[in-house]
Amino acid sequence: MRKAAILMACLLAAVIFTGCAGEDTSALLSEIQEDNIQKETGAYIGLVENNSFELQIEENTYKVFLLTEKTRQVFEKMKLQMGDKITIDYSRNKSGQLETLNIERINESKDVKGKYVGLADNNFFEVTVKSGDKEESKVFMLTDKVKSAFDKLKLKKNDTVSINYTENKQGQLVVNTIKKSK
Repeated sequence: MRKAAILMACLLAAVIFTGCAGEDTSALLSEIQEDNIQKETGAYIGLVENNSFELQIEENTYKVFLLTEKTRQVFEKMKLQMGDKITIDYSRNKSGQLETLNIERINESKDVKGKYVGLADNNFFEVTVKSGDKEESKVFMLTDKVKSAFDKLKLKKNDTVSINYTENKQGQLVVNTIKKSK
């Protein structure tokens, strides 16, 4: 609390002196506001309430962050799963809550093994993968870089494949590598 009072006194003095000199104070104010913005990277744990989520920062360190209208829209499109790595920019609001300003998924590549189903079109194919006790279908995107290697595999329905992929901003699963498995 004392730091905040000192910071406000310094800000007030800077505004008064700068104002007397006839200079623009907007740059100073935005600089101070940027100082209040912090960044965290961690593993998404889950929703705490409809407007908050929990992030694991370190092994035994967790923080809860408040979603704003802007970040809620981004958050909902991301369809995060427990353990997904994200980076957030946030600041402490007047109530002391950690309010998100920006959320980004860290595109870590993932590996999956499954049964080839077939082409959805020229750039996408479907694979059935095990998720716990059940099977689910996933659609993967082929880039020009991977397409020739994919074509050389001459896959048939139910061939087992190993895929390394990342998820792009549109939520598409983009293949980095693919190979036949046994």
